[in-house]
Amino acid sequence: MKNDFLREVDRIVTERADQYGPPEVSLDMIARYWSVAVGVELTSAQVSQMMILLKLARIQTGQPSEDTLLDIVGYSFCLDRCLKSEEQLDKHP
Repeated sequence: MKNDFLREVDRIVTERADQYGPPEVSLDMIARYWSVAVGVELTSAQVSQMMILLKLARIQTGQPSEDTLLDIVGYSFCLDRCLKSEEQLDKHP
């Protein structure tokens, strides 16, 4: 059962990467748009964190669905990718 859930997360993340590019790239683009909208510089990692918070808020205001839980794990994976990407940028400016 657990393996099925994680396989589904992997399938979704892979499908989204095929559609929108690597998560750290697409989330960086979102961060740039949001930065302009709110007047504060945001990172791709922060966007991932905010998406996780959005999903947690949905759980608080409604019935948790498997889709929401899959998204939380998927955004956690994306957060890891973004943080690793930022680490690489810090090492090689």
